[in-house]
Amino acid sequence: MTTILGCREIWRNALVLKTASSHIARTRSDLLLISWKTEFGTGSCQQHLVYHWKAQKNKCDVIRQIIARRRLDWTSRILGSHYSVVGRGGSHKEARHDEADSTFKVGMVVYVNNWMEAEDPRPPYSGVATVNNVFRDKFDRICLGVSLPGGKSICCVPEGVISEPTEDDFVEAPRRMHSNWLKWKREESHPQKRESRQLVLEKMRWDSSHFRNLLSCNQSSSDMHSRIMDSLRWEVSEELLYLLVKDNRLHHPLNDRHWCPISMRLLTRSLHVVADNIIPTHERKESSYEDVLSACAEKLLVILREATEAVRNILALDKEEAKENFLRYLAFHEKSVSECGTEQSSRYYLKAESEVTPHVSVEDCSKGQTTLDENFYLIHQVLFVTHALASLIDWNNFNNRGEGIYSFEKACQIAAIDLDLARRLQTEKSRSWKPLIFLPL
Repeated sequence: MTTILGCREIWRNALVLKTASSHIARTRSDLLLISWKTEFGTGSCQQHLVYHWKAQKNKCDVIRQIIARRRLDWTSRILGSHYSVVGRGGSHKEARHDEADSTFKVGMVVYVNNWMEAEDPRPPYSGVATVNNVFRDKFDRICLGVSLPGGKSICCVPEGVISEPTEDDFVEAPRRMHSNWLKWKREESHPQKRESRQLVLEKMRWDSSHFRNLLSCNQSSSDMHSRIMDSLRWEVSEELLYLLVKDNRLHHPLNDRHWCPISMRLLTRSLHVVADNIIPTHERKESSYEDVLSACAEKLLVILREATEAVRNILALDKEEAKENFLRYLAFHEKSVSECGTEQSSRYYLKAESEVTPHVSVEDCSKGQTTLDENFYLIHQVLFVTHALASLIDWNNFNNRGEGIYSFEKACQIAAIDLDLARRLQTEKSRSWKPLIFLPL
């Protein structure tokens, strides 16, 4: 029953997600149309506007279909993983060797055809029974131990005198036994249903033909192609962000209470870099596997170096006014909300070196009254963000020139961060992260 209910819940969620994906994509296209109408306005060019509105609407329909198709792929992968877990949680235990050789399983309701053991004084029994165990006798025959209605049993019944019951055989049988038999009949069709549902999920997956169609769009309209690619970049970035959160590699990403603006900007740019390498382009169509990985790692490390340089440059500023303006790029935003959901107060604070007062305001810090924790910003807010995203990718260790493509050590070297200190601050779990993405797809 748990399996059936679980499967129903999964498919109900699938329909909800499918509808939501279509609605969100439709909303995006409507917003694009509204924006376009606002730019061109009305008046003497009304006919021209209608013509271009139809063309723009067709473009938005294509974008909406592509995004919805990508979201169906993402949804099907989540549903597939949950569905496989539910399928393994069936009510049957793993069959033993003797039970696997038999047509009848333990717990199954069967019909005994005029049988009783020779040494048993009871008359031969004909009727329904429940299988207790399956074994082989001294003649290596498959036999079943069955329990009869009324609490009686037969210890050894040859498989040859057992058959499947019919509806008429339960006229005088207990209602509970009839219910068990109906349950077994329903569960017999589960493998076929499971296989058909897996095929449906497979058809929802994104395959290479969709990417080939996207590449062909560039030949007809460069504007259309760039808009599709931009939409897909954000979609794939969301999928990557989901993997980071689900696998506990990054907590509360893009939340300004936990991450400073430089860190959030670093994450956004890095997500787009990885997304661009997942989505193929004409330039990368003929590139080798190692070249794609090397280009992706190089861009990630460049973004990492720029972020660390930005942090160091801000901390090195002397002028009070300039420093206060730039310090906001390192500030965290804390809000207090009332019970009715309205914002009561908010403040921006920085992470200081002092353990007594670890949080200081931007104004106090700009006056030179405290020293910020440089290692916290460089390691926790910059290095660990890049490494969490990079850990999703299987870098295959070395490229065709024998050079390391990406590693935690290389990231520390590029960012000029002390490796020993970074290793001490690194969690034990993060050292054993396994790759979840294999580029190029």
